[in-house]
Amino acid sequence: MCCSKVKAFYGTMIFTSVSVLCFLVWLRSEGGVFLSHNWCYLQTSEENRRREQFCINVDLKFEAYEEVCRCHNPVSISAIAQPLADSQLEMTPLAIIGTNRANSLFRTLRALFSADGANSSLITVFLDGVFNEPTLVAQLFNVKIQYNSIDLITPDKISKVASRDKRAQLLKERIDTHYKLSLSKLFASFPDADQAIILEDDLQVSPDFFSYFNQTIELLYEDASIYCISAWNDFSYQGSSQDPSLLYRVDTMPGLGWMLTRSLYEELAPKWPDSSEPLTWDGWIREPQQRKGRECIIPDVCRTYHFTSGVHINEYQQKRYFITHSFNAHTRYYQLQTDNLTKDAYEEMMVDLIRQASPVDHSLSICDRSLIPNTVKHTYVIYIKGGNTLMDAMRCFKLWDVDFRPGHKDSWRFWHKSNHIILIRCPESIYCSYKPVDLQLIQHKDVRRRPRHS
Repeated sequence: MCCSKVKAFYGTMIFTSVSVLCFLVWLRSEGGVFLSHNWCYLQTSEENRRREQFCINVDLKFEAYEEVCRCHNPVSISAIAQPLADSQLEMTPLAIIGTNRANSLFRTLRALFSADGANSSLITVFLDGVFNEPTLVAQLFNVKIQYNSIDLITPDKISKVASRDKRAQLLKERIDTHYKLSLSKLFASFPDADQAIILEDDLQVSPDFFSYFNQTIELLYEDASIYCISAWNDFSYQGSSQDPSLLYRVDTMPGLGWMLTRSLYEELAPKWPDSSEPLTWDGWIREPQQRKGRECIIPDVCRTYHFTSGVHINEYQQKRYFITHSFNAHTRYYQLQTDNLTKDAYEEMMVDLIRQASPVDHSLSICDRSLIPNTVKHTYVIYIKGGNTLMDAMRCFKLWDVDFRPGHKDSWRFWHKSNHIILIRCPESIYCSYKPVDLQLIQHKDVRRRPRHS
C-alpha cells in the first residue's frame, strides 16, 4: 500500500520511530490497523476493538498480555474450541468468583475459551468490588461482569483491624457474602437454568472440562444421594492418579470447579453462613446438617488446576500441595465410567473391589516402602486403625495431609506404583467387615521420622 493510500486509510498520522516500526510489522502480517505504541496488528472487527481497548489500558509486563497484544499473530480472544456433541449444558451458566486479580482471571478465562463447549454468553465474572484491570480482562473476552458491593467489610477496613483473629473473621464474612450474592445473581440472571457451574479466578480448566460435566450432569437428577459434581480431587496427585475415565463418590464437597443444582442452592441460601458461623461457606456446606448424607462425584484425574496462592492457601501450601496435583491436559475426550455411580451400584462395586483386592503385608508400617509390591495394575487393600494412622498414610503416600479430607464411608481410593489402592479406616468404615479375621490392623507407630513411599 503506498503512503498516500495509507494516509487516506488512517487519516492523519505522525510517523515516529515506533509507529514506523509497527507499520512495517503491519506490512509483514498482511494488513492491520496501528492503534498505539503498545501494539499494531489489528483487523477492523468487534473482537479487535475489544483487543485495542484492553491493550492500550493494561501493563504489558505480564507475558500473557503480550501474547494478546503483540503485532504479529496475536492469540485469539474468542472461543477457539468446538461445541460439544449432544450437549446438555446449553442452559448451564458458569460463574467465575473473583477479586482484584486480573492476571489470574486472564489465565482462567483463556483456559476456558480453549475448552470444547465454551460459550461466552453463559459466563459471568463476579467481582467483590469495582476493579479496573479485572474489568478490562472480562471485557476482552466478552463475558458478562457483575460487581458485588460489600461496603461494610472492605479490604481497607479489614486491614485496619488490630486483632488477627478479627481480621480473619471479617475476611471470612466478606468471602461468604461474595459467594452468596454471586450465586443468587447467577440464578436470577438465568431463570431457566436448573444447574450452574462454579469456578474461581485461580483455577485453570482442562480441555475436556465441559465434556466432564456434560457426561455427569444426569447423575444430579438420577440419584438424590448426589448433591454436587466436582472437577477436583483432594487426593489426586501425579503419582496417585492415572485414569481420566475413573470417577469416585466422596462424603464431602471438594469445590474448586463444581456443579450444583438450583434446588440445592434454594435449600442452602436461607441459612447461608453469617457472622455467627465460624466456618467458611465451603466448610459449612460440608457439614452434616447441609450434606444430609449426600455425596459428590469427583474424578480420579482432576479437571481443574489451582495455579496460585490466595487467602486460604499460602505460598508454601501452593508449592507443597498444589503444584504436583494431577491435571488432565490431554485434548482427547474420555468416555467416563458413569454406570456404577448411583448409590446402590457404587456400593456393589466397592464390595466387589474389596473382596477381589489383595491385602498388603499388615505386619509392616504404613510408611514402609515395601508395603505396596512392585506390581502393575493390581488392586491392594489396606486396613488401618483410626486416629493418627490415617494422617501417617496420607503423608507417606504423598497425599493431602494438612487436615482431614473425607473419602467414601471412611475409605480412600488412589493409585501407587500403577496399582489401585483401597485404604480402609477401622472401625469407622462399613467395609471393615470384609477384613480377614486373622489380619491385624496397621496402626500408628510413634517414631520421629517416617520415610515416604517412593
